Amino acid sequence: MGRLKSLLWPLSHPLQATRTAARWTGNPVSERDWIFIVGAPRSGTTLMKTLMVAHSQLGGTDYESTGIFRIRNLETYCPSELGKEQVQQMRAQSPKIVQFYDSVAQAVMAKRGAANFVDKLTIRSWRLRFVTKHYPKARFVNIVRDGRDCLCSARRHPNVLQSESVRGFAEYWRYCVETPQEFINPEQMTTVRYEDLTAEPAETLSQLMEFVNLPFEDAQIDPSVYSTTSTMKKREVHKNLSKSINTKSQQRWRSDLSKVDQRTFIRIAGGTLESHDYSTSGSEP
Repeated sequence: MGRLKSLLWPLSHPLQATRTAARWTGNPVSERDWIFIVGAPRSGTTLMKTLMVAHSQLGGTDYESTGIFRIRNLETYCPSELGKEQVQQMRAQSPKIVQFYDSVAQAVMAKRGAANFVDKLTIRSWRLRFVTKHYPKARFVNIVRDGRDCLCSARRHPNVLQSESVRGFAEYWRYCVETPQEFINPEQMTTVRYEDLTAEPAETLSQLMEFVNLPFEDAQIDPSVYSTTSTMKKREVHKNLSKSINTKSQQRWRSDLSKVDQRTFIRIAGGTLESHDYSTSGSEP
């Protein structure tokens, strides 16, 4: 229903839709070096954001992402941590979406006392093309997880509709894994495997923090710290993120997926699995 409403709002509010559309044209190039997290559904993007914003110098919105870089009614948009009047003033002073995004990010950073901003981006070709063009100094954290485990997790998520079909999800997972490499400058992106993050969180995060020019902090892997971030309180599907980091969800596909489903997934995305060092043995077509 939420997706349907987002698609129908231009018809029901043509003036607001026109104003929002105007914000997407003629945008300036931003000098900000924001940090964007990308990845397939259920690959650990929310976990990654949670661990990053647990850092004393990084901030983000209460929800998983700002959701600004998608088709939505920006004339009524207001993140929960900012006041309506404040955001309304930002809209009036920021005629373009890049300016508006920067204003929101800066306001959230100021509220949290942070030095940089972390956000999630749902992977779409047009979205990555827009963000990389207008944020040439941005850095991207690309988190990759075995697509078969992503599928097992997605089947329990109410909003990942691609999981209704093994073929459909395999194609979408492959798209999400391969698309960042196509649009993001290699020097601006680092790729982190979910399996490495959950097996060796301190070492993996230490390497990641070097990429964003900040020191690793022990608080980032302390559940008593990261479990208190407001993202944890938003959705039932994220409740496990408040627990200690562990490897329990690794290779669940071996027991949760039928042999037929395993072979179907490999037939479609086996090459992408192998390119990220995921074994395809035991499920040969």
